[in-house]
Amino acid sequence: MTSRDCMQRQAVMLRATPGELDAAIGTIRIDPGFYDFLRLCRRRGVRVTIVSDGFDRVVRAVLERAGLSIPFYANTLEWQGANRWRLSLPHARADCRSGAANCKCAHGARGGGACIVVGDGRSDFCMADRARFVIAKGTLAEFCRAHGLAHASFRNFDDATRRLAEWLDLKADRPADAPASRRSVRPRPNGMWGKEPGV
Repeated sequence: MTSRDCMQRQAVMLRATPGELDAAIGTIRIDPGFYDFLRLCRRRGVRVTIVSDGFDRVVRAVLERAGLSIPFYANTLEWQGANRWRLSLPHARADCRSGAANCKCAHGARGGGACIVVGDGRSDFCMADRARFVIAKGTLAEFCRAHGLAHASFRNFDDATRRLAEWLDLKADRPADAPASRRSVRPRPNGMWGKEPGV
C-alpha cells in the first residue's frame, strides 16, 4: 500500500467534529529549536517551505498558533459534515517515486532542484536523492545510509540548525571549481556522513 492509499483510507476512518479535531490539533507543539532554524535561514538567504505528506488543516493551525507565515504544501482534509472527512490530493502525481500522497519529488524540482531537505520519513526519499544537502533522522537516515547518500544526522531542530550552519560555512569556503560528490557512507563525529554533500 502506498502512503497515498494509506492517507486517504485514514481520512475516511476519522471520526471527529471540526471542533474536536481542532482541539486535538491544539495540543501539537513546534520543536522550540525551529525558531532558531528559521532565523539562520533568513540570515543566510535560505528560503524555507514546508512540504508535508500530512493534513493541511494541521499544518496551517500549528503555524498560525505559532505566529509563523511559511509557505507549505500538504494534502487537503475536507469536512463532509457531522464527524466525517475525506482527503483530496492536490499535489499527488501518478509517477511519484515514493508513492506519496503529496509528491515531494515534484516540489524538490522547483528552482532547478537546488534544495536542502530536512526530513525523517519515506515520503522524503526521492526529494532527498535529488537534494543538494540532506539533514535526516528516522527512516530517511536509514535510506541515506543504505543508498550511500551523504547526509547529516539530527535529533531535533537545534541539531538541524547546527548541521545547516556547518554546511553553509563549508559551501562558502569551497572553491567554485572544486569537485562534488554525494556518495559515501563514512561517518564523522559531528554527525555528518560522507563527503561534503551536494556543493
